[in-house]
Amino acid sequence: MTSCHRSVNLLAICFLLCVLGIGLSFVQVLAVRGQDLRVTAILSLFDSSRTQLADPWPSIRVAKMLHENNHALIYNINHLAGGYVYPPVAALFYRVFINLEETQIGSILILVNRLFFLAIFFLLVSFLSSHSSVTRKEILGLAVVVLLFYPLMRTLEINQATMQVTFLFALTWIFLQSNRNIFAGIVFALALAFKPQFVLILPLILWSAPQMALLAIATGFSLFILSVGYAGLENHIFYITKMLPMLSGGYAFYPNHSANGFFNRFFLNLPLDQFMLAPKMKPVQILTLVCGIIIYSIAILLAWHQRKKEKMAVPLFGFAWLVTTLISPISWEHHYAPALFQFVWIYRQYSRTAEPPSNWFLLPLVLSFVLMASYFDIFSLQGRGERLLASYVFYGALLLTISSGLMINRYNKFV
Repeated sequence: MTSCHRSVNLLAICFLLCVLGIGLSFVQVLAVRGQDLRVTAILSLFDSSRTQLADPWPSIRVAKMLHENNHALIYNINHLAGGYVYPPVAALFYRVFINLEETQIGSILILVNRLFFLAIFFLLVSFLSSHSSVTRKEILGLAVVVLLFYPLMRTLEINQATMQVTFLFALTWIFLQSNRNIFAGIVFALALAFKPQFVLILPLILWSAPQMALLAIATGFSLFILSVGYAGLENHIFYITKMLPMLSGGYAFYPNHSANGFFNRFFLNLPLDQFMLAPKMKPVQILTLVCGIIIYSIAILLAWHQRKKEKMAVPLFGFAWLVTTLISPISWEHHYAPALFQFVWIYRQYSRTAEPPSNWFLLPLVLSFVLMASYFDIFSLQGRGERLLASYVFYGALLLTISSGLMINRYNKFV
């Protein structure tokens, strides 16, 4: 039996272990609370009455404000809950809704996000089939994985902008895979309009995809000029000097699965289900900064050491996305939806290569997927020790980041 066939058999076992692990998370929620949020998220794909539309409304409201007066102040630091927190240019994407009734807007948003969801699935299939055909079993398995991957299903349920961002990142992966780096840079810059913190990805892929990085910078600068003309300079100054420093405090709220969320929950005895900015605390600020510097510095060194290897753009982009998400002050659980592409890329290394990576990576990767895909009820956790368990998605993402980094550093050939 060839090493490739052995890997395929091991992958089948890993798939079953992932499903079993996620199944156990359903049991945990049912045992503790009796109501699983994932069920609503999954059913929202088939039943629009189960979706939520609260998240897009601030963007639509700001789009209306700027349509009436492009010098209107769009940020309110006293009412962040339910307020607009994106860069000014992000509201431009919602301008098409300003003259529609609320019921029309809701129906269109639900339809559009479902189309994005389907597009992401087909892009995953395309990403998997980039070097060889995909079997029916793989497509079925991928469909099961997508439906069970809570970050993506949660994004669909709440009609969050992360759905569009995941789609844009998916296109970036596809373009990088096919060496169309110019298109990759343009599409990636569009994602920055919603999530500017991902500009930190560019230094990490500069050596492997310089053309993409330069096009992303050029497109991003053009978007900034457009944004200033659209929303005025004052809103941009306010966003940089007021909003970003305020948001940097992060949240202890349970869905925040960044290093900042981890430290906030450890040091602050705040209710895990309370959606409010955490009060700024020196130990949290220092540890978040130090942790971010250490992780990012290691990532820079790893990327630099791969500078002479060929075809590193795809693996380094996935690795860079993980690093940036981990060290961002706010990384909600649904922000990890793009991780599906990193898991598919790793699956390709085991199923499509004659010399797959070491099998020792499989166990941490299975654990990583279970932690990132699942939802656990953690609201009854008390005390610092117990509250550490609330960061399970963060742990899964950290495992995936470490495994991806070691794999990139150790091997020279990827598909």
